[in-house]
Amino acid sequence: MSIKKNVIANYLGSGWAALMGLAFIPVYIKYLGMEAYGLIGMYAMLQASLAIVDAGMTPTLTREISRFTGGENSAQSIRDLLRTMELAGLSIALVYVGVIWHAAEWLTTSWLKVESLPITVVSESVIIMGIVIATRIIEGLYRGAIIGLQKQVLFNAINVGIATLRNFGAAMVLAWWSPTITAYFLWQGFVSVIAVMSLSYFVYRHIPATTRPGKFSSTELKRVWRFAAGIFTTTCLAFLLTQIDKMLLSRILTLKEFGNYNLAATIANSLMLLVIPISQAHYPRITELQSQNQPESVKKVFHQGAQLITVIVGSASCVLFFFGEIIIGLWTGNEELGRQTAALTKILTIGTMLNSFMNMPYLLQLSNGITHYAAAVNFVSAIILIPAILIITPKYGAIGAAFIWPILNSFYVFIFSPFIFKTIYPTERYKWYAEDLFKPFVVAFLITLSFWLFKPVFTGKFYNGLFILTSGFAALIGSVFAADILRMKIRTIIQPANKTGDTF
Repeated sequence: MSIKKNVIANYLGSGWAALMGLAFIPVYIKYLGMEAYGLIGMYAMLQASLAIVDAGMTPTLTREISRFTGGENSAQSIRDLLRTMELAGLSIALVYVGVIWHAAEWLTTSWLKVESLPITVVSESVIIMGIVIATRIIEGLYRGAIIGLQKQVLFNAINVGIATLRNFGAAMVLAWWSPTITAYFLWQGFVSVIAVMSLSYFVYRHIPATTRPGKFSSTELKRVWRFAAGIFTTTCLAFLLTQIDKMLLSRILTLKEFGNYNLAATIANSLMLLVIPISQAHYPRITELQSQNQPESVKKVFHQGAQLITVIVGSASCVLFFFGEIIIGLWTGNEELGRQTAALTKILTIGTMLNSFMNMPYLLQLSNGITHYAAAVNFVSAIILIPAILIITPKYGAIGAAFIWPILNSFYVFIFSPFIFKTIYPTERYKWYAEDLFKPFVVAFLITLSFWLFKPVFTGKFYNGLFILTSGFAALIGSVFAADILRMKIRTIIQPANKTGDTF
């Protein structure tokens, strides 16, 4: 399947998942309150720890299956690798549950600042969180396998169903059965079990049959362990750099205050939902082309993905930066909450946007089997920034912690990325900065700034919302025409020319 169809399928699937995830947050706050919503923030932090407990297995599996589609691995090898990853993932999941189970009481009484929720309810919720996260370790493996197979229409059809069950179902549980945080997490666990069963069925259905079932293979483990170890090291350090602020704030702030921070972080991080469909479509294709030794095609697909990220995420980031306070007020129906979280949302949005810009260079490294650069850079960043976070966060609280995120990602974009290009494709660095990032983003920024400066005073929610949507659409269109590859793609759609190959 072409990248174009995969990107469209991914946006439909991820768009729906994002809608489900964001649309029901006001419902959760209504039925649970901000203190209980703070526990959902802790759950999000534990979900981020999947990048560590996964031990690099999911991106490794995606890469190896992508290489299989490119003709480098046999079906038997892939089945053995998948079974090896399954058994390893199950072992890790059991250990994870044990650790959370034994730490639940300490987390509840000594770490979290609980004000009105019963201690027993919080402790039970933490244990259920651990079980849900453990289930999602296995779920992640199957998701990675389907992405590697490039069956992304199928993947997104499943994803839509799971996202709907996970979020709409949770809202119904709170509204009609039990408006408690425990019920929320029990429902999440139930949906995760359904997800694992569904995903595993489709993975095995689409891997070609072999003479014997897959089995644990130390040979397959030895073949991929270096790549997996590099991913593991990188993600461990990335987790520390991106989550230590939340870990400290969950200790320093009350659960209600942490809920406010988590709301701002959730809104800013929703921008990454716009990146995932692009990376899911481009990473397997780049890996496949790399395995076939087609460097010019790799470059073309890389710049195409980078421009697409800048156009979409850059435009959305500008809208969120300038109109975030209004958006939060309209979305939650609480203007005061919009004011409370506006500054945090602006700062975190800048950081997330910069982080999204690094997505394609990072995927370019992985497709080449290079992991040590990212690990080394994250190690140096950790040495410098973690002490800074430990000093700044207790002193300046949520705002101080938020500023760390854009500072860290500015370092990645402007200091680290040149080393990536120097090693892989030295001639592409300036094109990435000038054509892929600068031109599309500046146009989107100037258009959104103009809308913000000349915004009329509206009294109704409808007109405010319509104006913001119009500004976003204008920024998107302007950014597209500032991106040369995307502009040419649109021109060929409007004025069909002879096809020279499907790369988008």
